[in-house]
Amino acid sequence: MINHARTLLINAPATQQFQTPGYEYVPADFVPIPGSDAVQRIRRILFGRNPDAYFLNSRAKELLSYIHGTELESYVTALDSRITYWPEIPTSDLQFFNAAPAKIAVTQQQGAPRTLNISGKFAANSALGIASANYIIDFTAAGATVRVCAKKLDANIGNSIDCQTLLPGQPINLAGTNLNVAVSTTTLATNYAQSINTADLNVSQTYAAPNSELQQTTHAQWILEALANPSPAITTLLPTLELLGETTFLTLFGVNPAEPFRTFKNLWFEHPIAAYRLAGLTLALIHRVNEERVATNG
Repeated sequence: MINHARTLLINAPATQQFQTPGYEYVPADFVPIPGSDAVQRIRRILFGRNPDAYFLNSRAKELLSYIHGTELESYVTALDSRITYWPEIPTSDLQFFNAAPAKIAVTQQQGAPRTLNISGKFAANSALGIASANYIIDFTAAGATVRVCAKKLDANIGNSIDCQTLLPGQPINLAGTNLNVAVSTTTLATNYAQSINTADLNVSQTYAAPNSELQQTTHAQWILEALANPSPAITTLLPTLELLGETTFLTLFGVNPAEPFRTFKNLWFEHPIAAYRLAGLTLALIHRVNEERVATNG
């Protein structure tokens, strides 16, 4: 199976991953493996309880880099040497792991150009595994008030919408984030460059080409997309993983493990370097899931 180890690590169907940031090939016929209770507990810490595709890709990239950057790489290629994601391409690396704390793109779809004020910052939620958010912001002016709807687009839980009647310029919170948006009632002729108030956020914006709806002054619509890189597992998750307890680790590594689990166990419990410890844990996780896959498929 191409990208065998990575596919087992993210354990998500190809349809969930395709064309998401950080995407790598997942076989179309791959069926996620449930995993033992121990595997599921470890995965919840590494990837969160309900991870989105961007979180999965980000975390997998971090964990696999610890393996491919060392002599442990052979434990990945032993499963299948066909890998599309390594060695890494420096330019795509920079695009994927941007050092900015928040990346927000806003695209106006309808209406005369207006000021869309954005406040707050978007950060990844490690407990849930959420590192992306997508919204449609719909604005309608009606006399002394405005109607603003924020429709959240979520592949994991389905779409949800929050509509509020507000005073002009009054903000609405984007559910699940610390971001607030407020729409000005003043139109901005054709000066697109000033139609976003970036405040202290790293904001990029593009706008749809003018169309017949562009002349409407009472209605406007934007698409807002936010991405945030998860905090590194190597600095934030090791203490939590260590608290999982003996039963979990006995299930993962085995009581008197044969190779390769003996090596993985020694790396996790005895190696002085954190990257090697995480590499041992990650490899044990991949190889246990692979055992279940083989047992299931024969």
